[in-house]
Amino acid sequence: MEFVKTIANEDDCKQAIFFLPENGKYYKYSYVKNEYTHETMVFECDENGDVENHMDLASGSGYIPSSEILEQVNG
Repeated sequence: MEFVKTIANEDDCKQAIFFLPENGKYYKYSYVKNEYTHETMVFECDENGDVENHMDLASGSGYIPSSEILEQVNG
């Protein structure tokens, strides 16, 4: 999994785009902590980070570093 770019890097919102050369797909890492949710998710996206299908490919409660949760996608 290759890092592409950071979208957000705040204490309560971390988002970045990664690329998997083996399948030619981009993935959006998203961590959010607010009054409604505290979770980390990964979605398939385009090269700009736009998500068409919001079905998460990996998710977990609380903060999970990208290096750990992307292993679930990379398999």
